[in-house]
Amino acid sequence: MKKSFVVVGQVLVIAVLMAGLLLISITTPVRAHSPGYPPYVTVVAVYGTTPTIDGTIGTFSGEWDDASTVTFTVTDGGTCTVYVKQDGSHLYVAFDIPDTTIYSSDDAGWVCLDVNHNGGDMDTDDLWFEVLRDGTTGEYYWTGIDWASRIPDGWTAACTSTSAGFQIEYSISYSKIGVIAGVPDRTLGVMFETIDYGSSTYSWPPPPSYDDYPETWADLTSPSPWFWIPEIPSSLVAIALILAAVIAYPHMRKLHT
Repeated sequence: MKKSFVVVGQVLVIAVLMAGLLLISITTPVRAHSPGYPPYVTVVAVYGTTPTIDGTIGTFSGEWDDASTVTFTVTDGGTCTVYVKQDGSHLYVAFDIPDTTIYSSDDAGWVCLDVNHNGGDMDTDDLWFEVLRDGTTGEYYWTGIDWASRIPDGWTAACTSTSAGFQIEYSISYSKIGVIAGVPDRTLGVMFETIDYGSSTYSWPPPPSYDDYPETWADLTSPSPWFWIPEIPSSLVAIALILAAVIAYPHMRKLHT
């Protein structure tokens, strides 16, 4: 009987640990890029399906339904939604930007990344990806003095535009931003920004944040314990718990016989 108690206890411990890992992946807090600018602002690149990068978010197809989202106010009080996810090899970002003002091909959506997550002032690890409303892409890096442009490499993007606004989709390879699948504690600084050319700029995280001061950007991370790789589906966790119960059942019966 004592042995049965031990076996049942071991099985139950395993089941609890597996359930705990699932909860940790959802609830583990991450240190903010800069606790003062603003406090504890984080976006999590959750694992999701690989989207088609055609500039159409696809509300009806649901290809971005499994992404994390952040929102911020843009032109005329509209709400821009930014979607973020990963598939184990690429980071995906999409913008849904409402804009019914006068069309400009220079309207844009930016992704700014502090690759080394060292905050402070601009330095040479900082990247700025740009997609204009007419679909033109641009890549910029910090030289130590100012932003300089170069031919986009290691990422792709597309944009579609209507009278109601425009949408942008990015696919950024892990190698471009120094991410290695499965490596823990890999956090980047991030800022999302939209440009209503000739009018104003809008961003997340909201002010006080500045696109030329990474110390004020947010954190971009991936949920533990899987870290930038496809997470274990909750269905597999459920199956594991069921198997644990099946294994424990005969021993439980012996306790009552």
